[in-house]
Amino acid sequence: MTDPARAGIPEDGRIPRYYRAKRQILALCKTLGEGVALPSERQLCTQLGVARATLRQAVLQLVVEGWVDSRQGSGSFVVGRRKIAQHLGSADGPDQDALTGRTWTTFERRRAGCELAQELRIHRNDSVIHLECVRGSGNEILAVESAFIPAKRFPGFDHAPVGNRSLHDELRTRFGVSFGGADQGTETAHVSPREADLLGTLPALPALVVHRTSWDALGEPFERVRTLYRGDRLTLVNRLGSVERRPEHEQAENRSSSS
Repeated sequence: MTDPARAGIPEDGRIPRYYRAKRQILALCKTLGEGVALPSERQLCTQLGVARATLRQAVLQLVVEGWVDSRQGSGSFVVGRRKIAQHLGSADGPDQDALTGRTWTTFERRRAGCELAQELRIHRNDSVIHLECVRGSGNEILAVESAFIPAKRFPGFDHAPVGNRSLHDELRTRFGVSFGGADQGTETAHVSPREADLLGTLPALPALVVHRTSWDALGEPFERVRTLYRGDRLTLVNRLGSVERRPEHEQAENRSSSS
C-alpha cells in the first residue's frame, strides 16, 4: 500500500483533479522517454477528461519539479536530466558554483535610491553601476544575475568584464577588493517576461531568487546582487558545519570490518 504522505494524497483519499492529471501525465512521461513531445493540450484534455485550466495547472507543477520542459510556441517535452545542485556560499566566496558559463548583457549607471543606498552605505543620490549577466551550464541558460556596485569606489570602471570573467575577479584584479563575507537571503518569485526571454522559458515560471550583500576584508559593503534561478532546473544546496562528509567507499569499508 502506498504511503499517503509520500504520494501526496490527503488523508480522506480525495484527490484534486489537477493532481490526478499530474500523476497520469508523469506516468506518461516515464513511458515516452526523454526529449519526446507530450500530446497536445486538446488531446491530453480529452484523454484525461479534464478542462484546459486543470491540465495547465498539472503541467506547470511537472515543469517546476523538472519532469517537463514547456517551450513557448513549441509545446511540452519530457525531461530526463536531473536538476543541477547549485551550492550557495563557500569559504572562497560566491563564485564557487556549478554555473560556469557567463554572458554579460547590461552595463549602466543609475541613481542608487533608498534601498541600495542603505545596503551599500552610500547616499541615495549617489551613482551605482548596474551589471547584468545570464549564467548557465553547458549550452543551457539557468540564471539571470544583476549586481550593483558604488560608482565612486570604482573609478574608471567603464565596461563589463570581458568574456566569462566574473565581477569578483574583475574587482579583485583591478581594484584589489578581497571578499570578506556576505549576508544572503532566498525567496520565491515568478519569472518576468524579460527574464523569460533571457532564459528561453515561459513567463511566470516559478523561480528561486537569492539576494546577497557582500563586504570586503575590512567589512565595507561593495556589492548588492540579485540572482534569479530557474526553479525547474536547479536545486539550491547549503552545507552546514565544518567537518567534511566521509566518502561512501570508506563507510562501506568500515561496515565490512565491523561485521
